[in-house]
Amino acid sequence: MSPTLANLAGGARTQARPPIPVGQLAPNPWGLYDIHGNVFEWCIDDYDAYEEGGFVAFSGADYKVIRGGSFYCPATILRSACRIEPQIADFRNWLTGLRIFLAPKR
Repeated sequence: MSPTLANLAGGARTQARPPIPVGQLAPNPWGLYDIHGNVFEWCIDDYDAYEEGGFVAFSGADYKVIRGGSFYCPATILRSACRIEPQIADFRNWLTGLRIFLAPKR
């Protein structure tokens, strides 16, 4: 992971810069912006042990998942597969955000 693709702590948290506006860095190979770094992404996924197949079904549990890392993290955490400790659904902090998207019309 490089600073051209993600807002991350370049090896030391003292080098971290605060969150930046979406789209300021280069897109990934699929044309998506800001998938990793900047702020953790709060997900609707329940936090639980993975069942066979690596999927946790949505059940309305109290604990949710955050993914993607933040500007305060080293590059080793900046990946979608990295689930960070369970988060209570109404927990708020300065390192977490959410991704808003629009589904295409059919």
